[in-house]
This record gives sequence, C-alpha cells and structure tokens, in this order.
Amino acid sequence: MLKNLLNSCFDAYRGSHKSVVAGRHIATDISFPTGYENVNATTYVPPCDGVFVIQCEPAEGYAYYNLTVRRDQLDCGFVGSYGQTWPVLETPCRKGETIHWYVWIDGAAQNIKAHIRFYPYIGS
Repeated sequence: MLKNLLNSCFDAYRGSHKSVVAGRHIATDISFPTGYENVNATTYVPPCDGVFVIQCEPAEGYAYYNLTVRRDQLDCGFVGSYGQTWPVLETPCRKGETIHWYVWIDGAAQNIKAHIRFYPYIGS
C-alpha cells in the first residue's frame, strides 16, 4: 500500500513539472555548410517547449572543429573538438524561438552532416 502511494505521488510530481522531457522525440538529419557566415542559413524553430540537441559528424580530414549554437542571436552553446569526435550540444528552448548553429573547421569549407533531435517537455 505504501509503495502504491509513493508511486502515485512520484507520478503526480513528474507529470506536474514542465522541465521533464517526454519519451518521444522529433528527429531530423541534415547537411549544412561550414563557416560563421552561414549562421543564419541553419535554423530550427521548436514546435513546443523542450530540449534541442544537435550532434555533428566529424569533418573529413580536419583536426579542429567548433560547433556553436545560438538562441535568438545569443551564443548559448559551444564545443570544440579534436580528431574524429562527434561534437554534441543541447539547450532548452521555448516554442517559436529561433535556434541557429554553425561550424568552423581548420580547413576548406565543406558540408557537415548533423543529427538533430528535439525532446518536448511533458505537457507541451
């Protein structure tokens, strides 16, 4: 009986919070050009409140890699990597907010493959 009561309380607590992500997600895989000058060419507008996650594949033949994410023209995430690592950034976001990102690499411009996941909050 106590176990059922606690489970019921935990379920009610979890369901009442807007900052808990739901089990489902929206997936998008894209390709985009490198360079700061392309920051406004790559955008995502979330359909509801949630968490935006972007993971980029390694740049072919280049060692240094910067991935930057912006929310409404404010840099809110930055990761630099060396070698063949997959940089990942995540940021909470609001419905209708515009998210931009760009990549800088230590060589010639190229297209980068990215995997975008959006996890909506429970109740959104």
